Amino acid sequence: MDGINDAGIVSGGFTSASGEPTGYTLSPAGNLSVVPFIGGQVLAVDGINNQGVSVGVALAPTAVAGLNADVSTGFVDDNGTVTRLPQGNFGSGLDSVSDFGVAVGNATSDNLGDQNPSQYNIATGIETPISIAGLRRVHLSDINNLGRMVRHGILTNGQEESFFLDGKGGSLLVAVPGAVQTEASGLNDIGQIVGDYADAEGLNDSLQAVGYSRPQVD
Repeated sequence: MDGINDAGIVSGGFTSASGEPTGYTLSPAGNLSVVPFIGGQVLAVDGINNQGVSVGVALAPTAVAGLNADVSTGFVDDNGTVTRLPQGNFGSGLDSVSDFGVAVGNATSDNLGDQNPSQYNIATGIETPISIAGLRRVHLSDINNLGRMVRHGILTNGQEESFFLDGKGGSLLVAVPGAVQTEASGLNDIGQIVGDYADAEGLNDSLQAVGYSRPQVD
């Protein structure tokens, strides 16, 4: 499960009995809806907002409708109207969408796995690149309804770190004392960040940052 809205509708992906990845939404009543994708298959529905707009990543099994075969593409499903994002040579995907129709995602920029994160305005179709100097393999994970975001990436020394972005160009490091890497994956509207971290012994655990200050660890 990758996302949930205030109505309790869950989004995610599963592998079918035939071995094919399949994106879905699941209502609180247990109604499962497999998300269709014309000319390909949905790998996962990664985010859903309170208007029922969902975003995720899909795959074109063959080169159709301008898509390269077996390369991922981000998509928006606006209550049945599907929009594909530019695919690029190495694939793209969307991870989260706010109630104001702003999605965040990532496009792989080379065969080394480096990524170019961006915001995508669903109404205008405009993508806005988001960057932090000194990071590579950056992944933009979530956006809240205030336009604030969390992301993680790899520093030049190889250490993975996470950042809170205020939506106005400012950023704060999300750091856990003694951790060798952090991965912030979720952000709500009241200033709570969730994710994972690894300590010097290689043990993984969860983190929660409150008010964008020092994270609490569980």
